[in-house]
Amino acid sequence: MTEQTHREQDQDVDEQTTPAEGEQTPDETPEESSKANREAARYRRQLRDTETERDALAARITAMETGRVMEAAAQQLSQPGDALEYANLDEYRNDDGDITTASIEAGLAALVKARPGLAKPRPLRRAAPPGKTFTGRGEDPGFAAGFKSRHKRIRDYHNQD
Repeated sequence: MTEQTHREQDQDVDEQTTPAEGEQTPDETPEESSKANREAARYRRQLRDTETERDALAARITAMETGRVMEAAAQQLSQPGDALEYANLDEYRNDDGDITTASIEAGLAALVKARPGLAKPRPLRRAAPPGKTFTGRGEDPGFAAGFKSRHKRIRDYHNQD
């Protein structure tokens, strides 16, 4: 016999042995049947409630993971949203499926390596501390140093007499 014939025979046997919905089996009373239906309906409601709760929790976890990636991306990318636009959230997971600081940094490093234009631009030079100017030659000589030679000339001029 062919495989299709076996399937047809199995289906015929199932139809003969399984009662249709709402029908009773020969050994069930109407009370047992309705009790079983109520119990099945209760389990279906519990299942739907559990699935809804699971979906809500999964959405919360995804939002927290997205926040962690975006926070780290703000430090390395000029536009933090690019972290998830050019890479999937799963690309920031480690081998265990968790999103850790190390896995986020590795994912961002791979993204910046693949697309260097997404990285934050590096400052051209070091910024001077407030109230000071940066000469690039060590210590700040201060404001008066710019006038030193002029003061010396004036003093020398007056001391000639």
